Amino acid sequence: MAAQTILEFCHGQPEKSFAAGAVIVQEGDPSDGSLWILVSGVAEVLKHGTVCIATIREPGATIGEMALLVGRPFSATVRAATTVRCLCIPDGMAFLLANPPVLLAIAGLLAERLFAASAYLADVKRQYQDSGTSLAMLDEILESLILHPGESRAEPGSERAVDPNE
Repeated sequence: MAAQTILEFCHGQPEKSFAAGAVIVQEGDPSDGSLWILVSGVAEVLKHGTVCIATIREPGATIGEMALLVGRPFSATVRAATTVRCLCIPDGMAFLLANPPVLLAIAGLLAERLFAASAYLADVKRQYQDSGTSLAMLDEILESLILHPGESRAEPGSERAVDPNE
């Protein structure tokens, strides 16, 4: 329902098409302040070149909202898996401030993602809390995410090799 609300409020914004394989936003690039709204097609979310986060297919889904809201570079690459049509709102922040229902819908979607990620991390913590491995430190990660969300400016990622045999 939130995605439909977003799409309704964005009617009349400029539209751009992306061919399959085209990059919509690139991980690590600074946001130009634009907010992208999916109209049709399927887009893949990649971290470090690997499709691992999500597939975006619901009309009204947002792209670039996290970078816009926190003023940070894009945390992932979004690439068109099929021909994709998006609405592009050039000054996304001004648009959100002028349209509180859209801002609230995006806040709800982000809260759902955080809820799911927190539940997943809590489950992993429970499974490994007595293992004595580095995974047992998840309590520190959860506390940092939940109790001190704005204090860390650490970059996401890992220093370990992608291939566990390396």
